[in-house]
Amino acid sequence: MASLNATAEAARVDSARIRHESESLKLRVRGNLARSRQGLGKAQHEAGRARARRVEALPSPWSELHWTHAHETLERTLVPLASR
Repeated sequence: MASLNATAEAARVDSARIRHESESLKLRVRGNLARSRQGLGKAQHEAGRARARRVEALPSPWSELHWTHAHETLERTLVPLASR
């Protein structure tokens, strides 16, 4: 009978340990999820700001025209003229 009680006690201890580890892992996962969501929110906010800046009309360095988006081919090809 003592062997059966010892086995039952060991099973209860293991069960309690596993429940504790499970709760600890759940808390860690929830924390990671919250941090991930926060990071995603920041990234989406910055992406929105970048999109808004791209569509904002900016004056051309060469003329009075306003451009809404810098085209990378033009950035490499055109060079500003020095004012005389």
